[in-house]
Amino acid sequence: MGNLMSVRESADVFVDACLRNDAGELLFLSVYGRDTAVLSLFAAFSLPQSGGGYRSLHVKTDEGEVEVLVSQPDRLEKMTARLPKDNLFGNLTHSWLYDPDAVRPDRVNRRSLLLQYNESDEQFAARIWSNVKQLSPVPLMDHWRTALMDGLGDELVRWLDQSAAPPIGCVGGCRVELDERFERMVSIAVASSTLTLEPADMPSDAAARIAQAFEFALSATPELEAEPDAQSVIVLPAGQGLFSPGLVGCTPGIQALAERGVNVQALIIKLLRRHLAGDWGIVSAADARENRAALVQGFRLMSVYLIDESLSEDAEGSDEGEKVWVITEADRSSTTVLLPSEY
Repeated sequence: MGNLMSVRESADVFVDACLRNDAGELLFLSVYGRDTAVLSLFAAFSLPQSGGGYRSLHVKTDEGEVEVLVSQPDRLEKMTARLPKDNLFGNLTHSWLYDPDAVRPDRVNRRSLLLQYNESDEQFAARIWSNVKQLSPVPLMDHWRTALMDGLGDELVRWLDQSAAPPIGCVGGCRVELDERFERMVSIAVASSTLTLEPADMPSDAAARIAQAFEFALSATPELEAEPDAQSVIVLPAGQGLFSPGLVGCTPGIQALAERGVNVQALIIKLLRRHLAGDWGIVSAADARENRAALVQGFRLMSVYLIDESLSEDAEGSDEGEKVWVITEADRSSTTVLLPSEY
């Protein structure tokens, strides 16, 4: 039990903890009082205002009175426990009024609300990570925890004490939300060896790389062009390599690789990163020299990669394995990922 605070609406009810959303609406309320007084207060939330009902609660804190909106009383759930009778105040109950989101993760929308009460920061951090793993659409390894939590920061966990309606009393908490970029970010991070199978293989700057991958995932969302031969288009952020790729697209042949179980998006992102970094793949020595000159002179750039990198890349211009070409136009307006047969 924390410090008890009185409420304007009932002299016989006291609050020790309250959580609200950013709009000030009730998420969690912990109250003490005589059974009849608590029941009367809760019932008043469902009555029309013309009949003496309430649409808000006013908690008197040391800093002043705080309004707690109760706009959807039918959504709220209640739990009550009776205190021992041998106390100074007589027959009292401890009741909780709460939104279901406060106790059950919303796996459909990949978000949840976690309440922190009487537990260490380390224990709460472990509970947050467990919650992230439950909400994640892809499996997460425990040694990824620090990189993901530090790298995503407020994009993943938003602390309620930093919100527009901070907690009242002895409870704290946070919101956990995995937006649509999360799955793509994990795919990018795994493909770039930022997230690895073995803990010892994790790079020292994994958290910074995760933050970059998260932003890259937003810009790497495939969209369809309005052209008749619609290609999957990826718009890359500036400053990602030695040159600007412009508008990035892939041909139908590349898209068709998905039918063979290839993660096309991860493949394109991986090859683009190599291309932009000046890793031209298995081009001949002469073509590599031309590419280096093209960086200065503004000519067309071309890289060649194997789809299955387990095959040999030792020989220049090797014919072993199926290849992918990546071509950036001389004016750097566009880059196309294609199969050689589509050239």
